[in-house]
Amino acid sequence: MTGEELEHPLYDEYKERMAGFFDEPYTPQEQRIIDYLRNNGKINPLQAWQECGVYRLSAVIFNLKKKGIVIQSDRVKVLNKFNEDCNVAEYKLIW
Repeated sequence: MTGEELEHPLYDEYKERMAGFFDEPYTPQEQRIIDYLRNNGKINPLQAWQECGVYRLSAVIFNLKKKGIVIQSDRVKVLNKFNEDCNVAEYKLIW
């Protein structure tokens, strides 16, 4: 099996989209979220606030997606401090 056979059908599109990934001018908040995602794989609003100082994570994610960054959004169930079920967004950087 050659290396070409292992390539994903969308690999060329991915390479083209990610070509300027690290050259884009990002705001400091956007850059902190990108760095956090690269180092940790995923982030939720509480982590964004505590670790990155970003209060409106969904707005930062929206702007990053507009700039071509591929980020997956999922809903996860967590317990709040009153031991009640809550749903929050969790974001993952898609390589």
